[in-house]
Amino acid sequence: MASRNWSARSSGAISRGSAHCCLIRRIIATELVQTVRNNSGTDWWRRENVRAKMRVAVKKILQRHGYPPDLAKDAIKTVLRQAEALAAEFS
Repeated sequence: MASRNWSARSSGAISRGSAHCCLIRRIIATELVQTVRNNSGTDWWRRENVRAKMRVAVKKILQRHGYPPDLAKDAIKTVLRQAEALAAEFS
């Protein structure tokens, strides 16, 4: 898949300045939520093997959509933190 021409602002935010960018972000968010739901289970955040599997799945989604590799590490951490917070809330 061709690069999506993402650019990083100094704040670390991803921007592209078009409606297409919002659509791509929505698609990525939807895929991330689905991945977290599919890979999570009871107390998943306590099991390192499940957390590792989820990190890989999130990384693949970001790569597939041309997310900048230099920003992906922080994005993956953010997604997992958010997933953990939601999981703790529902437990």
